[in-house]
Amino acid sequence: MHPTHVVRTFTRPHGLPPHRYVTSRRIDLARRLLLDGMRPPRWPARPASSTSRT
Repeated sequence: MHPTHVVRTFTRPHGLPPHRYVTSRRIDLARRLLLDGMRPPRWPARPASSTSRT
């Protein structure tokens, strides 16, 4: 499969390209963890961040 086809096929049902979808899910997770108030402010960055350190 061509990468363009995969992106278009993913974008139709989700309304966002894959990278933007994943980023928005991470932001939503971090927001929910912060609003929960049970964790220190730096904690949500760990489970919501990607594996690369740039």
